[in-house]
Amino acid sequence: MGSTNPTVKHKHNALLILANLALRSQLRGQIAASDGITLFLDVMKGNIRELRASVQAERNAAKGLLNMALVKQETRHTIIAQLSDELQSAFKGQKDPVVAGYLNSLVRSNDQQ
Repeated sequence: MGSTNPTVKHKHNALLILANLALRSQLRGQIAASDGITLFLDVMKGNIRELRASVQAERNAAKGLLNMALVKQETRHTIIAQLSDELQSAFKGQKDPVVAGYLNSLVRSNDQQ
């Protein structure tokens, strides 16, 4: 994480926890209703100043988005539509390899349905 600011550390931890909770199908609806998808998208797009330069935050957000899109095709389509610039950067090799892997999995899972 690299930052000693406790507020930034808490944001990183909360993002990681939320991304991991999105693995639980019974929690996805609550995460979506609490604007969790918007949070993940904001991190991916660099809209949260404190997390903008954090590769780990971007990894956790990408993981959270993939987890949120596991079941509902409509959710997956919405997420992909919101990430057009980030997907292009990933496909050009301009994103962290872990982030690119999550985004690639998101798109591939969309193609398989």
